[in-house]
Amino acid sequence: GAEVLLVEQTASLGGRAVVDGERIDGQDAVDWVTSQQADIVAIPNLKLRTRARGAGVYDHGYVMVYERVADHAPDNGAPRHRLWRIRAGQIVIATGAIERPLTFANNDLPGVMLASAVRDYVGLYGVVPGQKAVVYANNDDAYRTALALAEAGAKVEAVLDVRPKANGELPNAVRAKGIKVQPGRGIAKAKGGKHVVEVVTGELTENGLGGREEHIFCDLIATSGGWSPVVHLWSHCGGKLKWDAERAMFQPDPDRPPTGVDGNAMARTVGAANGDLTAAEIMGADQIEAPEEHPMEPHWFTPSKGKYRHGTKHFVDFQNDVTAADVRLAAREGYESVEHTKRYTTLGMATDQGKTSNINGLALLADELGADIPDVGTTTFRPP
Repeated sequence: GAEVLLVEQTASLGGRAVVDGERIDGQDAVDWVTSQQADIVAIPNLKLRTRARGAGVYDHGYVMVYERVADHAPDNGAPRHRLWRIRAGQIVIATGAIERPLTFANNDLPGVMLASAVRDYVGLYGVVPGQKAVVYANNDDAYRTALALAEAGAKVEAVLDVRPKANGELPNAVRAKGIKVQPGRGIAKAKGGKHVVEVVTGELTENGLGGREEHIFCDLIATSGGWSPVVHLWSHCGGKLKWDAERAMFQPDPDRPPTGVDGNAMARTVGAANGDLTAAEIMGADQIEAPEEHPMEPHWFTPSKGKYRHGTKHFVDFQNDVTAADVRLAAREGYESVEHTKRYTTLGMATDQGKTSNINGLALLADELGADIPDVGTTTFRPP
């Protein structure tokens, strides 16, 4: 009987399910989401607000929600934006996860995109961002992007996988399309001016990048370095994190939640925000028809040669132009605290607050200090 407000940041429900092609309860994900949405809007004590997002969680269950009311329809007479101030008895955080980029030389060229973003353009908007693509990844999920591009008519020149073997269902499905899968190889550098035109690849070894150098002409690079749960709202009021070494990510620690005045948890996380990255983990394997995914392999820095070997063009924070070399210099200068490194380099201080850059930066700092990532810690997430 509780009053429920469901806040969705996009114009429709479904998250990644409507893009990634799983079947749920025997239905295509799009059909399943449509039927669920019809059931949701019929609940009398539930209000659904789309194009809205949680901006901050404060003490005593106070939540700030930012709604884009009329950005998509500027002539309807409604206000463009609305700010909701809400007192909630319980907060359920389902903010999902954000894909991380891989760090290689010249990875800031136009045409270098996250693999999930490429898939969104193809699946949601019918836009193919490039005609000749290279996929560069450390996990099975990125192979979905290679399949989506191939089905949309683009040519996928190769999938470069940092792992020594790539034999799962998704890699084999890509091979069945006639696409080259190259395990154990990485991008030494991307080349181009106003946009990417070529990648130089090599074999990943313990001593750097070696073996036979290969040049692949392309106008699109889709990268995937794994996923990070969006933990910011959880952390705003004191929720703590724990490190998942297998998936190389921080996730909410249910034993240390944000608490209210009574000492009880006032928020909890579900789905990918909780570290459950696949639909089968979230809903149960008996409800989901999807390929089995093999474990990812953490990969924080792809070595290069010549003038880029120190990481001066390996961008970690794309908004503030922070490179791998900047993070390493901070460690050598004595900025061993992640909070000090953040201020010395401005890593994670742009408008995205480190959503795509923080983990890569922490890993590079930990490597330079000879420490484990959880020992280096995380920066502080503050509400606006």
